[in-house]
Amino acid sequence: MNKIIILSIISLSLFSAGSVYACACYSNSECGVDVYVGSPFCQDDNVYQNYKTYTCHNPGEHSAYCTNNIVAQLKTSCTSGQACSNGSCTGIVCSNDSDCGTSRITGALFCQNGDVYQNYISYTCNNPGTASSYCANSTTAQLQIDCVGNQTCSNGCCVTDCTNHSYKQCDGNSVYWFDSCGKRQGIVQYCPNGCSGNSCIENYCTNNSYKSCVGSSLYWFDSCGKQQGIAQYCPNGCSGSQCQSVGTLTVTKTVRNLTSGSGFSTSAYANPSDMLMFMITLQSANQDVQNVFVRDSLPANLIYSNQLVVARPNNAYGNYSGDILSGINLNTIPAGQTVTITYQTQVASVANFSYGTTTLNNNVNVISSVYGNLNAMASVVVTRSAVLGASTIATGLTNNFWLDSFVLPLLVVLIIIVMWRSGVFFGVEKWFDNKKKIRRNYHAEKELSNRIKQIAGR
Repeated sequence: MNKIIILSIISLSLFSAGSVYACACYSNSECGVDVYVGSPFCQDDNVYQNYKTYTCHNPGEHSAYCTNNIVAQLKTSCTSGQACSNGSCTGIVCSNDSDCGTSRITGALFCQNGDVYQNYISYTCNNPGTASSYCANSTTAQLQIDCVGNQTCSNGCCVTDCTNHSYKQCDGNSVYWFDSCGKRQGIVQYCPNGCSGNSCIENYCTNNSYKSCVGSSLYWFDSCGKQQGIAQYCPNGCSGSQCQSVGTLTVTKTVRNLTSGSGFSTSAYANPSDMLMFMITLQSANQDVQNVFVRDSLPANLIYSNQLVVARPNNAYGNYSGDILSGINLNTIPAGQTVTITYQTQVASVANFSYGTTTLNNNVNVISSVYGNLNAMASVVVTRSAVLGASTIATGLTNNFWLDSFVLPLLVVLIIIVMWRSGVFFGVEKWFDNKKKIRRNYHAEKELSNRIKQIAGR
């Protein structure tokens, strides 16, 4: 009541002074509400938006006036791997070429322009490190083997098209067979009186001077090169100056998991990204195997890691050319010898496999002049496990009566309703009403005090 009397006295005093005026503002809020204006935009690779603020100058005075100011204000900081685009943070697809994939040789060997080629896929990151970055790839044919001389390309291999025993020619004091490519083969005849052109100089001839193959038989020839009687029939064929014996070339392929430490076997279990070692074993029996060419074909999701080792008796790491993917020329494997070839691969990352198991079959192809094409295979069973980190959520009862029972909560609710209707909570309700009245009186007195201060300040 006293505060109301004081306010009335101050108001009468102001009117009696005969000078009443209104100020432009007393606080910043009377000039306007600070607010964001316009749309978000990109600045310093983060999201900004203009913010408008209002200011009351000389508040409460006759010279009071309002102004406003607009300033770009940071709204969102783009995190690592994001960039600002059109007023929002978006993910960066790639920052360099390796984010898009590993450039590599892909697919099988093929013939092009008379040489051996293989496709090479290249990955490129365009606009790297920006919100507009994207990946692209291109595939080009890449030269793997240059077929030279009398070689031609056939089914992705350089082959030599030469005919054995094409012609005879003197070399020193002997007549030799030469193939159609000009390579010297077996001796035809020793010339005791010298050799000229493609035959011995005749003076006298010695019967049964040497033996040489004619068709599937071994014949005697005199020293002048004239065919005489048969020396031996060759049921397995005749080559040079001797019958061919029945022989075998055995090719096996095994694999071991270097990551888990397994032994060599025709199949191995692996997880994505495991390191593997493959071993190819070639064993000749009782006959030399000539012109041996070995090539391996890796399936998709097996990545070649090199570490190529070719081991053979008396020449442990030599006497070969090429690589396992384009092909290795082992030349001749002598009778009774074994050659082993080892190399390493890596299983592709987990993103390249679906859940469960995937079998990767790795084949090796061996070509020789005696046995033609031979093949062997080793398998890798890759397992991608299910998603880890699954949690168990209780969805049933706990076998605890107090927690599982629905009767207990229902009983409590019924008791509360009965107590309320019987007036047990009447005192509580009255206490809440008194608290509300005290709070309203407090706010009213505070508001009156603020008004008196404002009038007194004028």
